[in-house]
Formats: sequence, structure tokens, C-alpha cells
Amino acid sequence: MNIGARDDGVVKPDDASTRFDDLLGTRRGAAQLRDAALRRVVETDGTVCHYNRAGELHREDGPAVEDANGDRWWYLDGQRHRDNGPAVECADGARAWWLHGEFRPDPSDS
Repeated sequence: MNIGARDDGVVKPDDASTRFDDLLGTRRGAAQLRDAALRRVVETDGTVCHYNRAGELHREDGPAVEDANGDRWWYLDGQRHRDNGPAVECADGARAWWLHGEFRPDPSDS
């Protein structure tokens, strides 16, 4: 996955956003999301995504996306964010720091 920001500033893993959009397009899926009964989606490949009531990637107690390949992504209210570490941890060791949707330099580089 690309850990850089798109033009709109939000990066959603393709599989997760596609699955979420599919749910929104169904009456049952829309009802589940509206009632906040569905906040955790497990993809067929094992990727786990957490959403808030607004349908944004969101989780306060861990990564909002846990990719099947081992990548982990932290989001709050649709913005890449983590206070106490990198907001992106890739299985290959790559890391990126973000606060409230804004990229931050690696603190160990200073």
C-alpha cells in the first residue's frame, strides 16, 4: 500500500473502501451502518477494518486497519493519526508518523 496522502488527504486501502462502498449500496448494509451495528469489517483476505458511525476509518484503541500482509494503519475520524507512535507500520519495517491527518517527520531523525 502507498503510505503517502492522496489529493484529498485520505488514504484508504482499496479493498477496505471497496467493501465499505458495497455495504453502503445494500439496504441491509446501510441499516447496519446507520445503527452502528457494523463497525468492524473482515475482508475475504483477512484484512480487518474499523469504521465509525459516519463510515470513516476509525479506532481509538488500536489500528483501524490491520492488513492481511501485516501492515497496520491508525485512523481517528477518517484521518490518519496516532499520538504515541507511527500511524503507519508496514510489515517490511517502513513507518510513517501522522497527527490529525498531517504527515510528521520521523522523531528519531531529529
